[in-house]
Amino acid sequence: MLSSLTFAAVSCGDNGQNAESIDSGNQTSADDSAIEENTKTALMQMPDKDYGGREFNMLTAGDFSDYLLDQISVEELNGDVVNDAYYYRNLNVETKYNVKITPREIPYNDLDTAIRQEIMAGEQNTDLILHSPTRLAALVPDKLFIDINELPYTDLTADWYVPGVNEELAVGGKQYLFLTDLGAVYTYCCSILQYNRDLATELGIPDLHQIVLDGGWTIDKMIEYSRLATTDLNGDGFMDNQDRYGAVCLWSEFTDAIPYSMGIKITENDAEGKPQLVFNSERMVTCVEKMLSLMYEGGNGYTCEAPGDTWKTPQEMFRDNKALFVYTSIVSLFSDRFRDMEADHAVLPLPKLNEEQESYLTATCIGSATVYAVPITTPDTEFTSRMIEAISAEGKRLVIPAYIDTAIKVKHSSDETSKEIYDLILDGRIIDFATIYDSDGMYLLFRQLMKDRSSDFTSAYYAAEPAALEKYENIYNQITSE
Repeated sequence: MLSSLTFAAVSCGDNGQNAESIDSGNQTSADDSAIEENTKTALMQMPDKDYGGREFNMLTAGDFSDYLLDQISVEELNGDVVNDAYYYRNLNVETKYNVKITPREIPYNDLDTAIRQEIMAGEQNTDLILHSPTRLAALVPDKLFIDINELPYTDLTADWYVPGVNEELAVGGKQYLFLTDLGAVYTYCCSILQYNRDLATELGIPDLHQIVLDGGWTIDKMIEYSRLATTDLNGDGFMDNQDRYGAVCLWSEFTDAIPYSMGIKITENDAEGKPQLVFNSERMVTCVEKMLSLMYEGGNGYTCEAPGDTWKTPQEMFRDNKALFVYTSIVSLFSDRFRDMEADHAVLPLPKLNEEQESYLTATCIGSATVYAVPITTPDTEFTSRMIEAISAEGKRLVIPAYIDTAIKVKHSSDETSKEIYDLILDGRIIDFATIYDSDGMYLLFRQLMKDRSSDFTSAYYAAEPAALEKYENIYNQITSE
């Protein structure tokens, strides 16, 4: 858990407060109706309705993520800024509508089967499902979920729907999976770099944050600076995890994000919302070549393939000053491995392919993220839709600022510039159809090339293309058929 921080957006007073009073940052004078109207929260502006203590049932897998269940069910205040934001989010919604937000937990490996069986049996015990994007995507063709566009209160233009992401989750004009700021797992799982600022200063490397803000943080820069850091620390003439490298990573979901950061998507939807393969490009060929150069040429990278290496090894090496850069995700910032690090370190977006690329782009460690779906058996779409909007609105107002502006930007930012870096990372969030619907196919092609140390992207692509095209066609037809 995070240490206790002061959270100015919520009050820690009596639990019996109504929804309007739990809003210390938005108090207005009753005499000034114009100011009051402008400062009303989205939840306050939603119509009142008394649901008589009805439960809003949310189904998830508590063992899927250490953080997911904690984002649904928060029983008490504990002084932790994020915990308390979730608590007040729930309390405000529950108070306004006289409801109870109720989680139900099924083990992760059993959840897919349970979802299918319960829905096929017509059981009306779930209003909202929270699960792994890839697991839920596999259930979409079975028509188990409601198209979110059919929910009466859904407004995908509302600022609590993740911009630039929900559009990519639509297929053929239908959207069965969606993302909102109801919770923060999607934010947790954004891919990032960390760099050792003390080591960078020692090596004469300029301020990387300024380079980022100037638009010049590219893979070539990362290669250049990585070469300065690599050294045989123990002088035994052999490079292993006891030595220092420019970059350290595990060829896993952390690095699946790399092509996306360089402006490369696997699929793009056409005018009819049908996914089309766009992966085969000179840009992708260049990406593969650059990453092979970064990680393998001159021994500048360490890829954690030795006996005894685990997913923790990159973070441990970085903590121990054995790497200038490490690929990881935002949630890892809260691990003991980074909290205990003595050297000054900071976050960077993954690099652009070149300076001509307009913005920094951020993909997600999709195997650890979550999305939402409404089962076709939800007993009352009006109730479900209203609760999704209300909880999401309060999540956007309370939870996301608690996590980003307070927990991350204050606790894990050493200066104002660092906060700007986080904004760039989160503003650049990206996803595509293949990320979740082809996570075991074309999506893994880049990772496999890196593991094989192969630059032959073109051959690998054409070998995988027929199966991908057939899969995409089948999924599209299944989703769009009546």
